[in-house]
Amino acid sequence: MNSDATIIRPRFTYTEKAYVPNTSNVFIIVEETMKLMENYFKKSAPAFQLVNNLRFNYPETSTTYDEIHICCMDTSWSQIVFQFSHEFCHLLIGNPIPPSMRWFEESVCELASLFFLEKLAIIWGQSGLLAHPEYAPSLISYRTNRINSVEDLKNPSELSDPSSAIWKDAIANCYNRNFNLQIAKLLLPVFSKYPQLWETVPLLCRLPAQDSVSFPMYLCIWHILAGDSYKQPLNELASIFHCSI
Repeated sequence: MNSDATIIRPRFTYTEKAYVPNTSNVFIIVEETMKLMENYFKKSAPAFQLVNNLRFNYPETSTTYDEIHICCMDTSWSQIVFQFSHEFCHLLIGNPIPPSMRWFEESVCELASLFFLEKLAIIWGQSGLLAHPEYAPSLISYRTNRINSVEDLKNPSELSDPSSAIWKDAIANCYNRNFNLQIAKLLLPVFSKYPQLWETVPLLCRLPAQDSVSFPMYLCIWHILAGDSYKQPLNELASIFHCSI
C-alpha cells in the first residue's frame, strides 16, 4: 500500500508521495543543486518543504515561498534537476514580481534549469554523484533536447514595444512554457558569459508594480538596483531586445 515518506534534512523537509523506492536519490540531487545555485546567486534560501508527487499536474512553488512541488520518478535524475532548478530559482527570488514581468521571471527560472543542468553535469562527472559518474552526459543530452524542442523566437525586439501583440500576450500568458523557453534560449549566452548575473536575479522582486512601466524601463530599473558593476552584462542582455539601459 502506498504511504508517504517524510525525511527531515538540515535545509528542507522532504515528503515523498510518488511512492518510489530510492527517495535518497531525490534529496541527494536536490542538495547538490541547492549548493550549486546558492553559490551562483550568492544567497541562501530559507527553510522550505519539498514535496514529490507524480499526481501533481506540474511543478510549482507556493505563493508563500516555503514549499516546492516536483513530480518525478526517482530514476529520472535529469528531470529532477530540471524541475527543481526552476522552482528553486523562484524560491531564491523570494517575493512576487510585478504582474507584467512574471513572464520574464518564468523565463529566467527556465533559464536556471538549462544553465544549472550543464553546471551540475560537470560536478556529477567529477564527483561521481550517486556512484554513477557516467550519467553526467545524460544531463547534457536532456538540456540539449529541451533547447531544441522549440524554435528560436522571431523579432524579440517587439517585446520592447508596449503596444505590441507579443508584449501583451507575454503578460496575459506568463506561463507559456514554449515562449518561456524561447526567452531562456536568448538569455543563455549572456548568463554563460556573465554568470555573475545570477546575483542580480533576486532583485527582480524589487521592481515597481506599475502598469505604465515598459520592458526597457524595467531593465533600466534592474540595472539601477544591481549597480554599475553589472552594467555591461545587463547592456548585452538588453541588446537582445534591441534596447539599451
